[in-house]
Amino acid sequence: MAKRRQPPEYSEDSYSAEEIEEQLQEGMDQDTKSKIIMGSSWGISFVVHLILILILTLIYLAKPVKKKPPKVISRPPIKQQELNEELPLAMEQTPPVDSPKQVKQPVKQLTPTETKNQTPKGDPNNMANKNLDSNRTMDAIGPAGGAAGAYGSRHGTGKYANHGGSAGSESAVQAALRWLRRHQAPDGHWTSYDYTRYCSPKRVKCKNIKKVHPEEASNPYLKDYAVYGMGMEGYDVGVTALALLAFLGNGHTTKTGTFKKVVLKGIEWLKDVQVNDPSSKWHGSIGYIMKNGEKVKHPEWIYNHAIATMALADAYAQDKDFTLKEYAQRAVDFAVKCQNPGQGWRYDDRNPERAIKPGISDTSVTGWMVLALKAAKSSGPEEDDGLRVPKEAFLGAIKWFNYVTGKDGKAGYQDSSGASSALIKIDHSGNPILRNGRGVPRDYYEILPTMTAVSVLCRLFAGQSPSSQSIKKGVKILMAHKPKWEGNDFNKTVNMYYWYYATYALEQIGGKNWTCNKKYSLNDLKKGLTCSCWNHAMQRALLLNQRYGKINGKRDCAHGSWDPVGEWCIAGGRVYSTAIGALTLEVYYRYADLTH
Repeated sequence: MAKRRQPPEYSEDSYSAEEIEEQLQEGMDQDTKSKIIMGSSWGISFVVHLILILILTLIYLAKPVKKKPPKVISRPPIKQQELNEELPLAMEQTPPVDSPKQVKQPVKQLTPTETKNQTPKGDPNNMANKNLDSNRTMDAIGPAGGAAGAYGSRHGTGKYANHGGSAGSESAVQAALRWLRRHQAPDGHWTSYDYTRYCSPKRVKCKNIKKVHPEEASNPYLKDYAVYGMGMEGYDVGVTALALLAFLGNGHTTKTGTFKKVVLKGIEWLKDVQVNDPSSKWHGSIGYIMKNGEKVKHPEWIYNHAIATMALADAYAQDKDFTLKEYAQRAVDFAVKCQNPGQGWRYDDRNPERAIKPGISDTSVTGWMVLALKAAKSSGPEEDDGLRVPKEAFLGAIKWFNYVTGKDGKAGYQDSSGASSALIKIDHSGNPILRNGRGVPRDYYEILPTMTAVSVLCRLFAGQSPSSQSIKKGVKILMAHKPKWEGNDFNKTVNMYYWYYATYALEQIGGKNWTCNKKYSLNDLKKGLTCSCWNHAMQRALLLNQRYGKINGKRDCAHGSWDPVGEWCIAGGRVYSTAIGALTLEVYYRYADLTH
């Protein structure tokens, strides 16, 4: 058996470099050549270095590479516009805007191509262009956003320019909201009476410049109202809700907006004072039994509940915050519980306990209740997490408005006589003045068609057509009593409650009665160079009488507010006048236009 050939033995001394070179040149076979080379010191060195190179390569590849952190370029913060308190708040607060460079012929003329008329696909009876399981006018399918909804565009920068508003009217709203923020209590509420305790120590304390009616000024019991614009006690819930509605109307909610913390605190306070006891007949009520268990003494507390319900429902409709829904629904349920069957709402003059189906109704309370239910209804259908509002509540309200509206279109307070509501006179001790067992009204204010304004707006919100005779006649009456705040007897004609309802009613109807679509400067308003439309009369009354500027070189704490000098202002004071003034100027974007 042949022996297996053994590999040649070689050491570093076996071959010299010259010998290797000679043997290679002599034609040594390839296998032998390779063994000789690898066995030499040069070959060994080559192998060692090759292995080291491979190891180093593996180490380099395995070593994690430190990535440089990405450079983050942050946008510079956008500084919120500061209102110049030395400038009027009407037409001069428009922020500067850089003008773009003018480009010659920026629009390229294109030859139009002929298009063929095509019959739209889908059901021609649909209001949208697709078959949807919905009866809504618009949907939110596709890349574009959905419709604004029942609340329009509430950010003060879009809709107002097309509906008669201006940058000046919006600056007045912003100044009012800042005043309200400065005078909010730490626990979130606003007070109708002692609001001056929250005046800034760096400013001159809030004080009336406009004079209240002489009849009020001569009553020593009303000194705080005449001097500082303090209202009556017991309306904190109502003015808190009005203040919240002013913020909500400008697009600030519990989750969004510059003043979201202000809104959240106010909403939490309303939630805290709501009665939450299913065993109590007052379950869901707000404004009668306060958090400490004390009951409000005046019978008109039902106004508090109506406006608070409106605020809670409005806040829920915008954010759809599930933590708020149960509070809003309880408030709505209690409001419905208080309605007289097939009629409206009211209270008992002598007994604050008789607010649930008292058997009598009035147009004023009914109006606020309809606005509250309208806010709840705007949260959407129940299947979409909306609040539950029975249709019968609106039908009963319409029946009431029909009952109190005369053939001439005037709506009355409790009948069709056209008489309006009025506060009762009080003596120097604060007690109501009675005659034949009934309160004597403050009859020194100009009689305005306030209840007609309430009726027209509520009819629209309850679904009646603007072309109905009752609404047409009502509009004609309103246009004969446009807002007026000027002259020596201005305190007889100022009625911000009336202006609020009439402004919203006429804006919803639109047309030349509402606005002439002309733009007027501040000087134009001062000179009275305006048309005969309602919008400019309202702007003239509010914009020219809002507080601004300094007093003896010091900042005025009343800056942005309205002196509460008109009828009804005595109840809610400066917080009331400022909140409802802002709400009135938010008319341009607060609600979407109704369709009937």
